[in-house]
Amino acid sequence: SRTSAWSRTVCLPRREVKYFTSDTHFRHGNILAFEPWRQSWARNISAMDEKLIEAWNAKVLPHDTIYHLGDFCFGNENQIHDIAKRLNGEIYLILGNHDRTAASNARCGLRAVKSIQVTSDTGLRFICKHDPRKFTVQEAEENDFLLHGHLHGQLHHDGIDPRITAKLLDVGVDAVRSIYPLTIEEVSELCMRKSPIS
Repeated sequence: SRTSAWSRTVCLPRREVKYFTSDTHFRHGNILAFEPWRQSWARNISAMDEKLIEAWNAKVLPHDTIYHLGDFCFGNENQIHDIAKRLNGEIYLILGNHDRTAASNARCGLRAVKSIQVTSDTGLRFICKHDPRKFTVQEAEENDFLLHGHLHGQLHHDGIDPRITAKLLDVGVDAVRSIYPLTIEEVSELCMRKSPIS
């Protein structure tokens, strides 16, 4: 008998999702000592790298976009490339203080930039940098929230204008206590909890 067209299951590809993370510190020999929380899920650096890669690829698909807000990976270009090629998604790297140059990261398959602006489906405007001290008051006034890394969840906001600190959100692995990258919807929810837009 002829199969009805309506009885067939059609799997449509999931739309592109935008993700955020920071301060993964792949291959960083001292990060487990600096961030003892990581020792609860990784006994050594190799195990940490594997857990981070597994968590990344469990959420991020190859056609997704992920914004990494700095301090991606330690090592030479070959070592960085070995990590980058195992990660899903198109990776935009906002250079951190531990990252190699933009040209070096480009050779590793990463799109390296100084900052980037992203808008959510609901219209929230984010600007992303590694170090929160690099934001300007004008950027704070023109954007809804300021996403950053660098601080690993520490609230070192001394000397930063209050108009900036009111809109800061640290999306780093240690700040959010999650090895999984955050979707733009998850970031929006964290931001709205912190400082609702009137």
